[in-house]
Amino acid sequence: MITLAADCLLVEMATGESIPFSADMACVELAGDTAELFDEEFVRHAVRAVFHYFKHELGRQTVTAGDFAAALEKVLRG
Repeated sequence: MITLAADCLLVEMATGESIPFSADMACVELAGDTAELFDEEFVRHAVRAVFHYFKHELGRQTVTAGDFAAALEKVLRG
């Protein structure tokens, strides 16, 4: 088994595949999707906050894409 980098989370996709993502990689993936709705810098901070929550506050190494998206949506809705 390959060791997960300290700055990564495994994001489990709906297909069951797990992909390692860093907070910066997640920002790049999500910034384009929200460009029309939110300021890019705001989205970047929100993604990093959600990433930090799962990785450091909850101590998780794996998160489903759905759980991450739901948490991010909650942050973006304020």
